[in-house]
Amino acid sequence: MNRIFAALTLMTFSIVTMAQIKETPLLKINGKTISAEEFNYIYNKNNSAAQTPISKREYLDLFINYKLKAEEAHAMGIDTTRQYKNESTYYFEELAKPYQNDTTAQKAAEDVLKARLNEEIDASHILIRLPGNATPADTLNAYYKALRARQEIINGANFAAVAQRVSDDPSAKQNGGRLGFFTAFQMVKEFEDAAYNTPVDSLSNVFRTQFGYHFIIVHDRRPYPGEVLTAHIMKIFPRNCSQQQKDSLKASIDSVYTQLQQGADFALMASLYSDDTQTAANGGMMPWISEGQLNPQFREYGRQAFALTNNGDFSKVFQTGFGWHIVKHIEKKTERTNDEFNHIITNVKRQGHPVASAGFNSYAHKLLKEYNIQWNDKVKQDIIGIMMSPKPDSVKFEMINNITTPVATFDKGEKLIINDQHILSFWQPNAYPDDIFNNIATSIIADYDKQALTNKYADFRYTIQEYYDGLLVFEVNKKTIWNTSNLDTTALVKLYNDNPSRYSQDSSFDGNIFFCKDEKTAAKVSKLAHNNVAKATKLADKVVNGKQTKGGQYDEYLWPNIPSRYVVVCGTYTNGETLPYDSVKTQLVTDYQQHYEAEYIKQLTDKYKPKIVGKLK
Repeated sequence: MNRIFAALTLMTFSIVTMAQIKETPLLKINGKTISAEEFNYIYNKNNSAAQTPISKREYLDLFINYKLKAEEAHAMGIDTTRQYKNESTYYFEELAKPYQNDTTAQKAAEDVLKARLNEEIDASHILIRLPGNATPADTLNAYYKALRARQEIINGANFAAVAQRVSDDPSAKQNGGRLGFFTAFQMVKEFEDAAYNTPVDSLSNVFRTQFGYHFIIVHDRRPYPGEVLTAHIMKIFPRNCSQQQKDSLKASIDSVYTQLQQGADFALMASLYSDDTQTAANGGMMPWISEGQLNPQFREYGRQAFALTNNGDFSKVFQTGFGWHIVKHIEKKTERTNDEFNHIITNVKRQGHPVASAGFNSYAHKLLKEYNIQWNDKVKQDIIGIMMSPKPDSVKFEMINNITTPVATFDKGEKLIINDQHILSFWQPNAYPDDIFNNIATSIIADYDKQALTNKYADFRYTIQEYYDGLLVFEVNKKTIWNTSNLDTTALVKLYNDNPSRYSQDSSFDGNIFFCKDEKTAAKVSKLAHNNVAKATKLADKVVNGKQTKGGQYDEYLWPNIPSRYVVVCGTYTNGETLPYDSVKTQLVTDYQQHYEAEYIKQLTDKYKPKIVGKLK
């Protein structure tokens, strides 16, 4: 959505805000009304989390002071600065997200993926590759080629034979298009959807991905087989490995296998003989694996690993596309926990998987109906024609920007005019045009709707207002109260001199107090206390070490300094004295700022004249 459109919609909604949420006046500050509903929302939200809750009447004073500072921030122009605008926009966008989310659709999308993670699909595919810059004619030809291949198989042709002949997947020449088992998130979304929506022994319809046109046949479906933790010993095939080299490596690993059968330690054998340097130093330990996640050339490793049933069992020597292996079974887990499911879903969301936006997309598409979008089919066809033409992008974008007729209207006559920025953001050569137009429309209408959230939801309105005020008040405090360059040094000195008791050190004793059972013991301890504390401690019945402040339980022995016959006190006394100015500077600044803030609030009160016009409820 361009900036002009955004500004217009924001202005439109700001005009009708008061009309859609019923509010009761509570305060007036500088002629502006603040509602009881806003106050109650903020009070309940903040006071419920406070360690020492206060009454509404007490909180009202704090609320008024807060609003006075926010009003002063407007007068200072803080709300017009780039920093404020950027921060307020960020908070608005973040706080709006939960309100523009279909939680039911979001949960359903995540549940579908969790179900898929519990199942693996064994499928083959045929790909008719299509480059990103394909012309309409190339696109149509590729589509019909895929249809013809699919019809051949329906008529009885062998899938693998057709794949070897027509598929543009290079591996099809060797595997006949066979992919083996895979699960969710291992294929692009369109491919995954087709695989999980196709019954066993059935062909899918032709579908399109970023690579071109595909169709698949599903051979089998099975429950998620779990994951296995293994270690291995490997002899790696060098590049362009000859059969003679393979045989030599096989003889070497056979010797290792014989030693394992005779009781040799697997980890030691791995560290000595495995060519996999990344795992050999750790006893050959591999990460957790699922059979369907493995590279086709490594799939035999998974088959061998899952065939072992007992912890500690190891396989015979076997071959993968990378070399010879012996695999040892360490541990197996057969079910994913909810935490694991949630961790996987969270990770794929971060990586940009469509599930991340499922709730928003559902919400946004509902908006197309709610705002009654009406398309202009002629303009749509004009835009499609321009974008599918062989002209340079710069020419296409100029032509798009010259189209001033709306491609659609919505709500009460709002116009949707597509520009080059929309095309850059949403146009994909391999996407269906109607999907592209819908994506552009939902983006624009979602932004339009976002500005209306303050009219739809009172809690959103009050929360966003609290954030806006918080940004303003922070800047006011920083500029007028916390800024130490504005401190009045003379005032700090006067505060220090006028309050000696506040900036004084308490009387204290730092040393040891020895409690003795009799006078004889006390006399011995007294002689040792200064030079041999350890020996004195052994003689005494009880010893209190460290700093003691006046007002503690040992005052009778320390103040005044007259030891009992059976108590020996050895240490240093400090009388309560006024602390040096520099050592209490931080406390002085804090006290001065509190004093200055009180004076500042008085000034703002005189300036903006807050008035209570309603009743607390």
